[in-house]
Amino acid sequence: MQMLANLMSILIVASPFAIFAMAGLFWKSSPLKGSTLWILALSVIVTYGLYIGHAVVSQKVADIKMGGFDLDQDGNISTNEETSAYSEALNRWSHDTGRTLAIYFGWFVALTLNGIALCIYWPVVSLLKALRLRVACERTLDR
Repeated sequence: MQMLANLMSILIVASPFAIFAMAGLFWKSSPLKGSTLWILALSVIVTYGLYIGHAVVSQKVADIKMGGFDLDQDGNISTNEETSAYSEALNRWSHDTGRTLAIYFGWFVALTLNGIALCIYWPVVSLLKALRLRVACERTLDR
């Protein structure tokens, strides 16, 4: 479960760049061709979904870790099961507001990451189009 949470963390950061890269390759045959706004909207929604999914998986991981302190598996932590490790884990679990506020911060994260990806995507695509045009012009002049 923890490995899934780690993988989702990587996907959250990489998804805007991957979506913009794939859009550059496959978007040309789409009826929405040339609309960066559609690509950006799709990318923001996917990134936000991954962020919320990461919060859900992280909550499940935390619940599993907290359940590991229930030695008699009755669903409650009794006084004889409370240890210093349990107290420390409970303190970390109760002070982690990131999972609770993920619904709100997810939009900020998604918009920020996609803004960064767009700032990289736009100049790269413009540069590639200029290079392609220059190569095409040189080929026609050589004929």
